[in-house]
Amino acid sequence: MLDLRVDDAFPGDEIRVAEDRPLRVRARAWGDPQRMAPLTLEIVRHGTVLHSAVSSDPADPGVRLDFTVEAGEGFWIAARVRAADGTSAHTTPVYVVREGLRFWKFEGLDALLARRRDSLAQIEQLIAEARRLEAEDRLGNDRYRQMLARQGPALLERVTQARRLYEELEQTADDERGRRRRGNGVKH
Repeated sequence: MLDLRVDDAFPGDEIRVAEDRPLRVRARAWGDPQRMAPLTLEIVRHGTVLHSAVSSDPADPGVRLDFTVEAGEGFWIAARVRAADGTSAHTTPVYVVREGLRFWKFEGLDALLARRRDSLAQIEQLIAEARRLEAEDRLGNDRYRQMLARQGPALLERVTQARRLYEELEQTADDERGRRRRGNGVKH
């Protein structure tokens, strides 16, 4: 069993904050002592373990965490547990939303967008190669490239739409970057 509370919010809830402030995080995991002990409980924020604890009493494999975390610029936070028998559980996140900012993992955004753009460039190269081979009548029985050559124009439209979406996300990030630097009470 796994329980998580952030202030009074449960998994799936959203906490809206106007400024940075401490949030109380309480989590508890427990299970059948015959199968589960020991338990490892972790609190995860934006995919990174923030705090963890391991149960120490084999007769009672329950484990708790109770701490505060700053709301900062917003994030998602969840609890996960792993038991000695290999079973595991993960809560739905609690979303901490800072007014005027998205709760994305801002420091990883530029690298993520670069990887997505690289993927789109690879798709464009695959389509270009398939269309070139088709024009040269060199596809033979290569059904994959035949279909890619035929469906290439529709796929390229999707690539263009994805590029526009990434540009919009980048613009949103640029708009937020100034607010994040000014701080609005946020420490960097």
